[in-house]
Amino acid sequence: MKVAQSEISRPKISVIVLGHPITSHPATSIITETLYSIRLIKGVEVESIIVSHDGIRMFAGLGMRKKYKLYLQNLENSLKHIDFESKTFKVIKRKFRGHLNGNIRSALQHVETEFILVVQQDFPFVREVELKSLINLMRQNPRIRHLRFNKNENKRRGWDAGNEERQLFFRELGTTPQVIQTLAWSDENHLTRKSYYQQVVFPILGKIRTFPESILNQLSSAETHELFGTYVVGGMGDGPMIRHLDGSLSDLQKKGFAKRWNILKRRFMWSFYFRWGKLRLWFMN
Repeated sequence: MKVAQSEISRPKISVIVLGHPITSHPATSIITETLYSIRLIKGVEVESIIVSHDGIRMFAGLGMRKKYKLYLQNLENSLKHIDFESKTFKVIKRKFRGHLNGNIRSALQHVETEFILVVQQDFPFVREVELKSLINLMRQNPRIRHLRFNKNENKRRGWDAGNEERQLFFRELGTTPQVIQTLAWSDENHLTRKSYYQQVVFPILGKIRTFPESILNQLSSAETHELFGTYVVGGMGDGPMIRHLDGSLSDLQKKGFAKRWNILKRRFMWSFYFRWGKLRLWFMN
């Protein structure tokens, strides 16, 4: 029996789906929708799918702990009814909370492929993604190191256009397939190499418990773009490739003192993260 050349040449990837306690637990509908959307990934051989769950906060209440435990049980039952086209499927959970940085570290211990697709639990894909051509593009263009799938239309907005430097930098690279260079570093679904996290992300973050974007986006500039290599999939004006189900209780949903406290705490932590990242980056250089 002859095997088609297209099948032989399909790159192998690992998909990492990152989960943590959210207010919708013990329901599993959010993460299962995201897992189903992995079927929209085309042109590659999915070697493994690792669903990595963070540990729970040390001072989390008994109610949240019970919900998280029940959620994990419900998820195990739900996954029995999903047929994944991958050689390996694992659900893992950290014993202690490591935040997103620690959760990714745990997941990468189970990865054996060069390329990884990092997926947040509440960011399902909404249309087909041809990964083979994107991986070939990354191999041909070493400067492309982090390819983000946008949840909005591809235009200058948000972190892609936070200041004049970022607005001017955000433009198509002129490649096939099309990608847009950006100075925004985002945790949202992205394609990269395992070595990118090992050689760039983790040396800067250390083992601090935070979102990688909390530090790396603040450090991203035209001067550091060669190091971070951030790009967006698609051309200018292209529609979203993922959507946000927002499984967590955001600051916008909180009221009164709780909302003000969270905003102040976030501002303080982001200032700390920036100084931490600058110091780590200085030591790297």
